[in-house]
Amino acid sequence: MFRNCSQLNTIEMDATDISARSACGNWVNGVSSTGTFIKNSDATWSNSGVVPSGWTVRQKNPMHNGHEYVDLGLKDDQGRTIYWATCNVGANSPEEYGDYFAWGEIEMRNETYTVLNYKFYDFSSGYRKVTKYCTNFRKGSVDNLKELDVLDDIGTISFGEKWQMPSKENMDLLLTNCVWIYEELNAVKGYRIVGNNGNSIFLPFAGYYENGNEGTISSGHYWTKSLDTDNYNDNANYGAFGLYLAIGYTICTSLDRYQGRSIRPVYIK
Repeated sequence: MFRNCSQLNTIEMDATDISARSACGNWVNGVSSTGTFIKNSDATWSNSGVVPSGWTVRQKNPMHNGHEYVDLGLKDDQGRTIYWATCNVGANSPEEYGDYFAWGEIEMRNETYTVLNYKFYDFSSGYRKVTKYCTNFRKGSVDNLKELDVLDDIGTISFGEKWQMPSKENMDLLLTNCVWIYEELNAVKGYRIVGNNGNSIFLPFAGYYENGNEGTISSGHYWTKSLDTDNYNDNANYGAFGLYLAIGYTICTSLDRYQGRSIRPVYIK
């Protein structure tokens, strides 16, 4: 079925979508019997087989639990394929910013994102104590949890079974095995990330939230599910790994857990 895509002047096609039969009436076994169906600007359908001037057609991406994903040709250390979502959590198109979350929190805040109101910090003793995801007794209650539990993974909670926030290893593969191209998609700054198979995703510069203020949208900030456990780093256990993006600069580094950042889930199978 053809449908308007999130990309400007693009039509998506899913040739196996049987629901197109009810819209068009001339499909046999999911394939058009009389030509290519086009959705017109007035929301009517035709089967002229002619793409409107200025429009392009692309195959619709596959979906899992109602969310599109892209195969960038990346595999984890177990040989499983890492499929990347086309949109951030809370977004409906690749260039939309979506929602912001502190690391391990599963709800957006109506209040500000501060070190004092982060879910897994306790200041009752007069100093900052980590209450979950801690590997250093100097920082809090040691539980040796180094990755988010499924109940604290907003990628799973928002997108459903088999979706998750990427690990640091997943993010490192994205950085080292894909081509990163600065792009503006519908006037939104970000990176087009192209796999060695030619498929791509877009990560917008969505900024971040801290102390009631939105950080600059000239950069992007994306959480992984991996805790910073480097005891030689002062931010260890207070930080988790996240992707930082700016024009000409990309790195997966330790970021303060309490800050509100974007989430781009992965589907691994």
